[in-house]
Amino acid sequence: RCSKSRAWPRRSSHHTGVNMRRDSRVIHIGGRTVGAGAPGFVMAEIGLNHGGSLDRALALDESFGDGAVHQLLIRYELVRQGAPGDPVERARKHYQRSLELARGSLAGPFVTWAENVSVQKQDAAEFKKLLAQALAVNVDAKPEARLENLIMQRRAKWLLSRADDLILPAAPPPEKPATTAPEK
Repeated sequence: RCSKSRAWPRRSSHHTGVNMRRDSRVIHIGGRTVGAGAPGFVMAEIGLNHGGSLDRALALDESFGDGAVHQLLIRYELVRQGAPGDPVERARKHYQRSLELARGSLAGPFVTWAENVSVQKQDAAEFKKLLAQALAVNVDAKPEARLENLIMQRRAKWLLSRADDLILPAAPPPEKPATTAPEK
């Protein structure tokens, strides 16, 4: 509903949560300010060449983005409704394939598995090992993935700083009942 004299609407419709003003260098999305002087804000769009189906996207090009669809499916398999088999095993197959396709150049698969599976299993050793692997990825080795790797490494550091909140300490072994010597 923009007229030719006005490039931006003064306000968008209420249901979108987006507020844009003409000549403004910022927009407001769901209560967040995006633009000049505001903290970074990342938006992703999965596209619709696959009809919105992750399975179709995988069938079209499983190697897209060095295994990006597999990386997304790690998380999705854990909550997918009606899929046969163990969700963790389905996710593991995508994790392994994403590692193969990325050839060690992406921190994302390590962070995704640690955050979604290691936390669910409460496996502190695996959690810390995977996040250390994510932090060890050389962000300059693959320039086109530098930003993605920096974001994933930042998330890995954040997750490690909250490990005590995410992974409960191991419960102490149950105490053995005290035995008393028989009375004579």
